[in-house]
Amino acid sequence: MGCRLPTFSSLPAQKNFDLCRFLGIWYEIKFFKTEDVPDVWSDFVQSFDLQDHNKRRLIAYGQARSTTVKNCFPFGPMSLDASNGARMILITEDLKNGPIVDWPFLIIQTDYDNYALAYFCTSKNYKQNKPCEERQLKIYGRKTTLADKYLKPLIKYVNDHLCVSPGQLRTTVHSEKSCPIQRLKHFVQEGFKRSTIYNIIKRYENGLPIEDHPRSGRPPYFDRKNLKRLQHTAANRIGVTQRKLARKFGVTQPTIYYNLKKIGLKYYKRQKAPKYTKKQLQQIPKKCGNIRRRLTTKHTFIIVDDEKYFTFSNDDMPQNTGFYSFDKEHVPDNVKYKTKEKYPKKVLVWLSLSAKGISAPFIGTTKGPAINANIYIKECLSKLLAFIETYHFHDDYVFWPDLATSHYANEITQWLLQHQIKFIPKQVNPPKVSKARPIEDFWSILANKVSRHFVQTLFYHPLSGGKSIHDHETNPDLIDAKCLRQQMKERVINELTPISVIYEEEMAKTPLSDSATGTFPTNQELYQTFAKLRQKHLLALPQSSLFTIPDPFKLTADGKRFLL
Repeated sequence: MGCRLPTFSSLPAQKNFDLCRFLGIWYEIKFFKTEDVPDVWSDFVQSFDLQDHNKRRLIAYGQARSTTVKNCFPFGPMSLDASNGARMILITEDLKNGPIVDWPFLIIQTDYDNYALAYFCTSKNYKQNKPCEERQLKIYGRKTTLADKYLKPLIKYVNDHLCVSPGQLRTTVHSEKSCPIQRLKHFVQEGFKRSTIYNIIKRYENGLPIEDHPRSGRPPYFDRKNLKRLQHTAANRIGVTQRKLARKFGVTQPTIYYNLKKIGLKYYKRQKAPKYTKKQLQQIPKKCGNIRRRLTTKHTFIIVDDEKYFTFSNDDMPQNTGFYSFDKEHVPDNVKYKTKEKYPKKVLVWLSLSAKGISAPFIGTTKGPAINANIYIKECLSKLLAFIETYHFHDDYVFWPDLATSHYANEITQWLLQHQIKFIPKQVNPPKVSKARPIEDFWSILANKVSRHFVQTLFYHPLSGGKSIHDHETNPDLIDAKCLRQQMKERVINELTPISVIYEEEMAKTPLSDSATGTFPTNQELYQTFAKLRQKHLLALPQSSLFTIPDPFKLTADGKRFLL
C-alpha cells in the first residue's frame, strides 16, 4: 500500500514544545522541496531568536553559500508566529522586503540539543485540512553533522509519514569554515552587552546551562539603591570628582570609576561659550533672521574680519604653567615666576576672510588696551578693499564686522560708505555669535601654532619687519646638542653604518656637559626617526633582474650541461 500525503491538521507536532530551548543556531543537514532547485546552497545555517522580546514571535536570520558565489550571503530574516507552540505560522520569508505568506510551519520532532524536523507548506491559499502540493521539510542539527542514531529514525519517519523517500532528500554540504551567523548584531540591537552574549554562547558551546544561577560570595556594596544615589549625585552636576564621591560613599576611587561606567555616566569637558544676558538672547535670533532674510541671499558672500593679540610670554598656555627642577629655590626668576603687566607688549594680527580666500594680514606691534580707528582705517581697511577688488569685484557680498567700538566709529562707517562697501549696520549686527563666524576657529588654530614656536623669546620686531632682539643669553648646551644631532643625521644619510654604532661614536667624540647629556635623546628615542630618514634616502633594491650566462659556464668540467 503506497504512502498517502498527510494534511497539516492531522500531523502531530512536538509535544510540550519549549520555545526557549528551541532558540539558537540550527544547521541544515538534509532538505526536501517539491519544486526544482537549480542552485543548491551550502553551509546553510539559521539562528532562531525572539522578536522584540515577544515569546509569541520568532525571527530567523540566515547565512549560506551559493554554487556561483564563494562568499557567504545573508537571507531573511524570516518571521514566525509561535503563539500555538510547535504549530507555527511563517508570516514572511523576508521581514524587511518580503510579502506576507502565512504558511503553516510545524516542528514535528526535536530534542532541542541535537536535531529538529521542520515541515511547512508553500502553496498559495492552502487549507490545512487538505494535502499540500508545494511542501518543504528540513532536518536541522545543532552542529554541521548529525549522528546516525538521530538521523536514521528521522529519515524513516519522513519516508513513512511524510511520503518523502530517502532518495528524494538532498544533503546540505558544510565546509570546514562555516558561515558566521549575525547573531551578535541582533542581540546588540536589542540592548544586550557584547560580553553577556559572548559568555552565554561560550557556556552553551561548553555544554553548561545558559541560566545564571545565584552565586555565592559577598554581595556587592553598590546595590540598586546606591547606584541610584550615585547617579543622582553625579549626573549633570559641576564640581563632582571621583575622589569626592569615593569619600562620600566610603569606597575607593576605582570602585566609583567602575560603577559610573556600569550605569553609563561619562565625563565630558565643559565647552567655552560666551555669557549672554537676557536681552542678548532675545536679540540674537531676531538679528540673525534679519541678516538672513534682508541682507543676504543664497548667492551672497559674507566677508568677516577680526584681530587677535599675541603676547610673547605665553604664560597662560598649558605647557608653560609649570617646570621641572631638582630644587625649587635654585631656579632662575624668569622660570620660577610668572610675571604680569597691565598692558604687555604684544603683536596685533588682523585679517579678513570669506569663502573665496584670506586677505593679506596686517601684523604690527602695539602697547595699550586695543586697536583704534586710525590704525583700523590706515592698516586694515585698505587691505580689506584690496581683498574685495581681488576676489569679489563682480560678486554680491556683505561685510560683517564684529561689534568692537573701533569697527563702528564715525570715521569707519564714513570710509566704508565712501568706498561703496556694503556692510551690516550696528543696529542689525547680533552680539556674540562666534559659531556663525568661522574666523574664530581660525584664531584658535593660529594661537596654538604661535605658542608652539614662540614660548619664551621676546622678539616682537621680526613680526613687524625689524631685527630680532633677545633678552636672554645664548645657551651653549642647546647649540652643542643641535650640532651633535645634525652630525648624526648626516652620517645616517651618507653611510650604511648601523645607527646604534653612529650614535655611540658621535657621543664619544662630542664633549657634552652633564646637563646636555642628561637631556639629549637616547639611542632608542632617536632610532625610529633616523631609520625613517635613512629609508627615504636609500634607493630601493630591485626585486628581480635578468642577465645572460655564457654557454661555457653552463657546463660542468666533464662537459655535462647543468644549467637550463
